[in-house]
Amino acid sequence: MLRYSPIEQAIEKKYLPNLMQLGLTHQEAKGAFAEFVTKARSSKAIAPNYGDLLFQQSLNDPKTRAWLDKLRQSGLPDEEIRQWHNTHMLERIVLVGIIERMRLAGFLEGLKEGKSPGESTRYLFKLFPRFGDPDEKEWRGETTGLNEEDRPLPFEFCNAISDYATCRQSMSEEFLSELQRSTSLNAVVRAAMLDGTFFSVVDSWRANNAKSEAESKQTTQKAGCFGILLVVSCSAAVVQYVV
Repeated sequence: MLRYSPIEQAIEKKYLPNLMQLGLTHQEAKGAFAEFVTKARSSKAIAPNYGDLLFQQSLNDPKTRAWLDKLRQSGLPDEEIRQWHNTHMLERIVLVGIIERMRLAGFLEGLKEGKSPGESTRYLFKLFPRFGDPDEKEWRGETTGLNEEDRPLPFEFCNAISDYATCRQSMSEEFLSELQRSTSLNAVVRAAMLDGTFFSVVDSWRANNAKSEAESKQTTQKAGCFGILLVVSCSAAVVQYVV
């Protein structure tokens, strides 16, 4: 049985309820979390403030500098990259793992409802971000009808997409209609990046949150990457718009 460090215990306490929201029992959620811990411990990027180290390393390492430049070309500002990698590796793995488990559950539910694998996948692309290397070729094989705008987004977009989607939910009809018209959430994000509204929405949302927290002198727990997500709070409404 794994023995957790204090920071691992804190992350487990924070995210165990989210795992149980996926329909897992308490014991199953603890088992899933143990898998995340094992994966995190095997990573080389587990050092505290790893993002700061990456930027420092890029000053003398051409490979790290080229990797950062590629992320910048995708539209990510340095602070977004730094913030993601300064987040503890375990927390990053948990956040992405929750998204993947929700996608799998949704895919299987779609098959039960009589959707084909392609139909179920296309539906889920409207609800969940797809993270990975934007240049990977394998993504095209997952389903038909995808465009360049549907390509995976770098993992470093995770927090920004969470804040963007959560903010846009306050205008749910507009946002859900946009999802309906689009082939994927990734395409919606890329369109917002192209017209310059993506990070303006994100920055505004974060500024308002910071102001509210300062006024209340309390830290509001973030719901997790992609708000755990847009889908948990308004899946019924989404189904009406995009099925």
